[in-house]
Amino acid sequence: MISSARLDLLKQLFKEDGIDLTDRAALEIGSWLIERVKSIRLTIPPGKESSFQKNIEEMRLFRALYKSGTVRNDDMEI
Repeated sequence: MISSARLDLLKQLFKEDGIDLTDRAALEIGSWLIERVKSIRLTIPPGKESSFQKNIEEMRLFRALYKSGTVRNDDMEI
């Protein structure tokens, strides 16, 4: 489980980029990030480098799409 202090920190980091999150959204994003981080905390086995690079590029893509407004819905609370 993610502590409320950690969720508040995550919400603050997103807020610095102009994104307001609800507690529920912060928990979902935090849990997703933890799962992603687990894969990079370990030594990457030979032959798996492409999977690691794919994760990095996914994150860049999602952030770019959100900032461009392509997937953003201003009427919906995040």
